[in-house]
Amino acid sequence: NIVNEVLAIISEEIASLTQLTHLSLNFSGHHMVSDVGIGHIARALPSLQRLTHLELGFSMTTITDEAIVLVGNHISQLPYLSSFTFDLESTGISDEGLLHIGGALRSLHYLSRVDINTSNCWKITEDGQKEIANIKSTLQG
Repeated sequence: NIVNEVLAIISEEIASLTQLTHLSLNFSGHHMVSDVGIGHIARALPSLQRLTHLELGFSMTTITDEAIVLVGNHISQLPYLSSFTFDLESTGISDEGLLHIGGALRSLHYLSRVDINTSNCWKITEDGQKEIANIKSTLQG
């Protein structure tokens, strides 16, 4: 779709910003943003080796666990990331996606702040909420 084509172009531009330290992308409510478009964005992230703060907003989109895995794989390649915000409110992600993103975040040495919003995610169980709490407690000590 046209949105994925636009995200491919935007991703190329993002990847060229190698000195960038802060990035905030919000696609919340854009129902045409799919895993393909999210994949384009995720693949651009490792180019941003100086990135310290990352905010990604995908609430009320069709993001799936497969896209979460891709985002996690690429975020784990950001050596100086210290702050990560992930808005997944009202999406169809599940505990599986959260477990993967948790593993990726735990590999980041400088990460000290994580905010993951999973409000109204109908596939998130108590185990998923525990994973978010575990990520935060790992960062605090």
